[in-house]
Amino acid sequence: MQKNNASFLEKKENFINLTLVRHSQTDWNKAGIMQGQKNVELNSVGREDARRLSEEIKNKSFDIIFSSPLKRCKETADIVNTFDLEIEYDDRLKERSYGKFEGYKTKDILKKYPDIKTFEKNGLPYWIEVPTAETYDEVRERVENFLNELKKKHRGMNVLIVSHGDTLDMFYAVLNNVTNEDAYGKFSKNTHAVDYEIMSE
Repeated sequence: MQKNNASFLEKKENFINLTLVRHSQTDWNKAGIMQGQKNVELNSVGREDARRLSEEIKNKSFDIIFSSPLKRCKETADIVNTFDLEIEYDDRLKERSYGKFEGYKTKDILKKYPDIKTFEKNGLPYWIEVPTAETYDEVRERVENFLNELKKKHRGMNVLIVSHGDTLDMFYAVLNNVTNEDAYGKFSKNTHAVDYEIMSE
């Protein structure tokens, strides 16, 4: 029996269980306004969706919660945190920066810059190449940096991460070892949650 327990504990220590959550809805999400790294609060639908998610995950034994420090993520993390855990905020989990385009609607930006590459997923605008914006490669680099540190410092833990659509798309790209293009729009829905098991170091 002791040998089996030791084997179980050893296996558990070799893995990290991740739950990735995109923040809930804001009025800017609903209106198709570029949020990027602006601080925007949840709307009533977003708060209700976060409460619904908190019920769905309340039986998970999380050891630690990480969140983007931007307001919409902080609010989502606060609502789903029924575990009496202190939330750790990390700048690497922020949304992709869109520079001078933040705060403007997609249709208005495209009128002025018709050559910008964009597409829609679930009725929401996604941007590929944007002047003054952070690139997807830059977002992927900070996601890889975060995950490498996580694997070293949080062996065997159950980890909840609350972040943003473009950033979580890059989590998908890294965790599934696919191209950025194959990951675009995977976290297009607000309050979307996905579980992963990854090897620790």
